[in-house]
Amino acid sequence: MTLTPHLGLQYPPPPSTLRHARHNVDIYLPTSSPTKGLIVFVPGGAWISSSSLDETLDQLPSLFPQDYALAIVNYRLSRQRGEEELAIKHPSHVLDVQAAVEWLVEGGAGGLLDEKTRSNVWIMGHSAGGHIIAQLLLETPSITPLPDSVRSRIKGYMFSEPIADIDSLVEEYPDYLTWFISAAFGPPPYLSASPANEKSPFTLPTIYQTNPPSVLISSSPKDELISSRQPLELKARLEGLGFKDTLRYEGDWLGKNGEEGNHDQLLKSESFGRLVKDWVKEEL
Repeated sequence: MTLTPHLGLQYPPPPSTLRHARHNVDIYLPTSSPTKGLIVFVPGGAWISSSSLDETLDQLPSLFPQDYALAIVNYRLSRQRGEEELAIKHPSHVLDVQAAVEWLVEGGAGGLLDEKTRSNVWIMGHSAGGHIIAQLLLETPSITPLPDSVRSRIKGYMFSEPIADIDSLVEEYPDYLTWFISAAFGPPPYLSASPANEKSPFTLPTIYQTNPPSVLISSSPKDELISSRQPLELKARLEGLGFKDTLRYEGDWLGKNGEEGNHDQLLKSESFGRLVKDWVKEEL
């Protein structure tokens, strides 16, 4: 089976935001089988460099379930130079991804996705993308939440090598402050942008208190950029908010299969594809 690409599809920008060239999604659709659902993938790139066409992502359409549609979301980036880029700071990245998810799930990507596909949605985020989707899973006063009509269709969230507590990240990796954190978030402190911090204002949405989605957090000791501290802090935070039976943590999924892979290259591994397929199948 193969997936047919539909590249660079523009999604409506967030409210009060001008349309940007990066407000687009690449969608891959099954060509020879009924579509069982939709996987939405949010790339990382430290909020400063990311593209749905990055070489590190080129295996995803073949690794992921071939009977699911795949949408890879682009969003505006923060950079350390250039007047326009300097203006893009948190929560702009989150608002862009939220707008894309609403367009995919409620709008059907302009008619490209049918009702069945949009009723079985799985959200994934890698690295900084994990930080972004944590703010779709949870709620915070500074960001208008996803509508319940969208949340009710999301069956699961997967966090791959996620960043989840910015202050904790800077404490562990001080060089990251000048490398990309300041560009994306401004000066410290970062409590209001740290979903994994138990003192942060993030809460569990009402709809998830009675019907929590499946959550998978994956971390690899082969990752040279993000240690297990961030994923484990996210796990502890979600458990504290009430996620128990629907939360799974995979701490050495790559090593178990004898595969190698650094922070980004692990996205090309057969083990990563199997991890995603098994996660989606849990709810079938």
